[in-house]
Amino acid sequence: MGGAGGSGGARGVAGGPASGGDGGSGGEAGDGGAAGHAPGAGGEGGGWLPPPCECDDSNSCNGVEGCAGDGSCIVIGAPAPVSDGDKCTIDLCLDGEPVYQPMDTDDGDPCTDDWCHNTIGPSHTPIPGCQS
Repeated sequence: MGGAGGSGGARGVAGGPASGGDGGSGGEAGDGGAAGHAPGAGGEGGGWLPPPCECDDSNSCNGVEGCAGDGSCIVIGAPAPVSDGDKCTIDLCLDGEPVYQPMDTDDGDPCTDDWCHNTIGPSHTPIPGCQS
């Protein structure tokens, strides 16, 4: 603890000693951090920053990258959803970007009408009277 006056900061404002204490061993209480102990200002109690790193691989399909405290790269976010919700597309990730290719619905049977509904998926309706 400081000398006899822990509230020396207030006394300094009102005309007391500007050091925040009254001749004690330092004005811990009431010095408002004036002794260089402000968080993030260096010295004791702050100022440490992690080493810089470049982690973004510009690939939204594999998650969001970030920097660990030691400067290494880590995945900090979930991969972007690749699905477009359309049951008639093949959903892929190519070169870091989602790609939605139309699905081939042909079942190879000439006696079916092949089509696709985006919420149901492929359908193969028999063609009446067709014989292959």
